[in-house]
Amino acid sequence: MRVLTLDCGTTRIKAAVFEITGRGAEGRPSAVKAPVKLWIERMGGPSTEATAAEQDRSHLDVDHYLQRVFELLRRVSEEEPSVDALCPSICCPALVALDSSFRPLYPALTHLHQAGQPHSAKLVSTIGRERWLETTGNLPVPGGISISALWWLGANRPRVVAEARYWVHLQSVLLYNFTGRLATDPTQAAYTGLYDVQGASGWLADDWLEQFGVRREQLPEIVPSASVAGKLTHEAAARSGLAEGLPVVTGGADIPTGLLAAEEVIPEAALNISGTTPIVAASCGHCPKPAENYLLRPHLVPGRWVVVKVSPVGGETLNWFRERFCREMSPDRFWELVAALDVKVEQVIEDQSVEGEGVQLLEFIPYLHGYRHSLEPKKAAFLGLSSETTREDMLCAVLVAYRRFLHEATQEVAAAVGRPLVNVVTSGGYDISALGFHRRAALSRSTLIPLEAAVVRGAAVLAAMALENA
Repeated sequence: MRVLTLDCGTTRIKAAVFEITGRGAEGRPSAVKAPVKLWIERMGGPSTEATAAEQDRSHLDVDHYLQRVFELLRRVSEEEPSVDALCPSICCPALVALDSSFRPLYPALTHLHQAGQPHSAKLVSTIGRERWLETTGNLPVPGGISISALWWLGANRPRVVAEARYWVHLQSVLLYNFTGRLATDPTQAAYTGLYDVQGASGWLADDWLEQFGVRREQLPEIVPSASVAGKLTHEAAARSGLAEGLPVVTGGADIPTGLLAAEEVIPEAALNISGTTPIVAASCGHCPKPAENYLLRPHLVPGRWVVVKVSPVGGETLNWFRERFCREMSPDRFWELVAALDVKVEQVIEDQSVEGEGVQLLEFIPYLHGYRHSLEPKKAAFLGLSSETTREDMLCAVLVAYRRFLHEATQEVAAAVGRPLVNVVTSGGYDISALGFHRRAALSRSTLIPLEAAVVRGAAVLAAMALENA
């Protein structure tokens, strides 16, 4: 059986074809071996009315995004024409308002959208922190739970809210364009603020939805992640070059999908993905107590839950540093510099551990793109700058913060799932070799297992599970 999988992120879209043979953990079909072929394309796109610059990935032009996905699928179909199923996995959350013709009314608001912070605070003050956690399992943090983005639209683009017939994530937009069915899965639904995460029972009661201005009929149908959402339509087949009637698996959010691949490598392994922001995730067979310092999702396998912690400093921050302070460097040269600073960063960390009180060493406060675990606004800063500070010193401070926050994220996830993270599968798109030394230092208490393109691998396992269940 050959399956075609997608990993649709904010900076890259990936596709892969896998030959599914044999069994992995828990008797599930295994796809963690190397794919038959892997395609990776970097996302770019036109500016929109809401996009200050092309590099602003808090907004994604939905039509352009769909065009790029279908272009990649056509390329795959030309090079690997024989596949038995398609399974997408998509970045989350990415809120989209659709009109009655299923057309996007506004760019997708991604996990990098932090402007909803005042609305998140209002949501919590109205309902109460404890009730939010008890009811949904998560606080409505900006960039983490999409109800905050919906309220931001209500305050800033009331016409969009007035005309919205459906509220969905980008996953549902892709599934509709593939199959004609507007659907989502529990891992995506969990990041709306409108879903029962702890009970994994579906959308919350009407009184909960209505207090936020949402009607049940505006939400997509929730179907199992490992299920066939539908068949590829005639129109989608013409755009993609794939066969009409090809089974399309519902799929899931990117982090649970990557974790599924990690757990195929080693049962109970955690996952660290280094993308726009570093993420640590691990699962357990009981629902952890909801808390403010992590996000809670159902697992792709029913009866398990996933704890997710997002560090505020990673690839997006380093890209910002290069664009502001190292413009004369090519990306390759910049990442070579990042890799070469291993010894200097170690020295900075040692100096910080021995300096006495009252000595201000250079420090980077890393909340450049906000923080997905805080309702309060957080800003970035360099502390301790002097006339002698160099850009290399500043880059070292960023890397020190990268290490510290990644280490703390791992410890918090371990505490939430109730076990040490002995094995961590590492994956992601941001120049892993350059950040490799710093990541190993941050996760020094764990055994690291590199796995290229974990999300597309997990999607292949999910596709095989769905086809077995069909």
